[in-house]
Amino acid sequence: SSGINAEYGDVMIDWLRRKLRKTTDEGSAEELKQQIKDHENKEKFVMKTIDAVGADLLGSPEAVNNLKKVSLAIRHPGCNEAVMKEFFAACNCRIQDNPYITKYLATLSKLCNMFSADIIVKTVGKYCYEQ
Repeated sequence: SSGINAEYGDVMIDWLRRKLRKTTDEGSAEELKQQIKDHENKEKFVMKTIDAVGADLLGSPEAVNNLKKVSLAIRHPGCNEAVMKEFFAACNCRIQDNPYITKYLATLSKLCNMFSADIIVKTVGKYCYEQ
């Protein structure tokens, strides 16, 4: 079991795990195991990518950890919109399909209070398109 999901008690993955525990069909069990693994991998990818973008812009992982402790205030909605749009497109993520990623998006929003949208979008593209 992944520490990431256990720590946050992710609803979607918890639901899939409960379904897996209840199933008696081996084919369904394998399919559920694969879905859980895919979601866990996507979550790890999102977390690592956003941390990498932040570290690139801020200069260190420690700076990213400090940024995460700051309260979220969206002061530049245009930047926020542009950065989120690029992140979802470049990193092939959708909140509808991957609702657990929302907890990581605040870091991108906070970067908009420090950098221009162009710089953040370029950095997001660098880390997502090159995966």
